[in-house]
Amino acid sequence: MSQEQAQPAIRTANVSVVDYATLAQGGDCGALIEAAFGPDGLGILAVANVPDIEARRARCLPLAFKVATLSDEVKQKYELGSAYYSFGWSHGKESLQGKPDFSKGSYYNNPRTNRPTEDEHLMTTFPTMYHPNIWPTDEVPDLEPAFMSLGQLIIDTGLLVAKQCDAYVE
Repeated sequence: MSQEQAQPAIRTANVSVVDYATLAQGGDCGALIEAAFGPDGLGILAVANVPDIEARRARCLPLAFKVATLSDEVKQKYELGSAYYSFGWSHGKESLQGKPDFSKGSYYNNPRTNRPTEDEHLMTTFPTMYHPNIWPTDEVPDLEPAFMSLGQLIIDTGLLVAKQCDAYVE
């Protein structure tokens, strides 16, 4: 008679969810912060009902397809190896299990500002942090405003969460 092997225990946890309006109004989210980021939390706090997120996402994401389907010659104009591909187009530059990852392409930029500094020394010394954004304006002119609008909303929402975290630890 064969012995059944014990199945490994699967731990489940709930994702904490906060409504955007609660964050925006500065309501007390201490219990949610504890549940999300405390010792038993997953480190995830989902924010529901973020105003205009669906419209901004719907405007931005189809443009990713337009960028990805540009010719390789055009996409190479927007690669920035000197910044380790932290800005502009990146495909096959990142590794997955020690091999180039060709399963995805990425377009990286700073969603807060197009030019984080005027200091040429900082831009040269730390290009992964301070290089100006690179946009395929001629080929996909709507990408910059859509990317920046969506990115700014995500940042602003994250700042509301950060304020709650600060209040929790005080």
